[in-house]
Amino acid sequence: FYSAIFPFTVFSTVLLQTKFGFSAVLGGRYTSMIMAAAMVFTPLLGLLVDKIGKRGVMMIFGSLLLVPAHLILGLTYIHPVIPMIMIGISFSLVPAALWPVIPILIEERRLGTAFGMMTCIQNIGLTIFPFSAGKIRDLSEGEFTNTMIMFACLGLVGIVFSLLLKSADKREEAGIEFPTKIAQA
Repeated sequence: FYSAIFPFTVFSTVLLQTKFGFSAVLGGRYTSMIMAAAMVFTPLLGLLVDKIGKRGVMMIFGSLLLVPAHLILGLTYIHPVIPMIMIGISFSLVPAALWPVIPILIEERRLGTAFGMMTCIQNIGLTIFPFSAGKIRDLSEGEFTNTMIMFACLGLVGIVFSLLLKSADKREEAGIEFPTKIAQA
């Protein structure tokens, strides 16, 4: 999931300059919409997750938002404001639902290891995918279309892992879909 966000933000200003003719400053402003949207929506979505639960569903929805957002940016000339906000909402929704799952699923004596493993896996993706995005762009003679398709595919991978998490929760009856008050009990 994170590999479809952070590496994209590295490339997005140049994408906006190349594809839409934006200045570097304007491209940067649109790129900052992702983090601005996350600043606004993350606390609200965190409250929603605490109140209603549905963490797996929210991770699926957040990952799903990435797919059309990246495809719109890569395959169309639709103004980028909407896809950038979609990515920002996704960047709010998935972490607000994902990180609280760990203490629900993992016994307390192994929480540090679990968080460490998640961070390790996240950093593996954040190492591989900026390089991959650049390589794909180089092989595409500077075009961003294939790179954006790669980012959209990472959204699909996020959906698959969210579905696997929901399946494991159903099998183990861990309670990730419950509101926080019930899940913690």
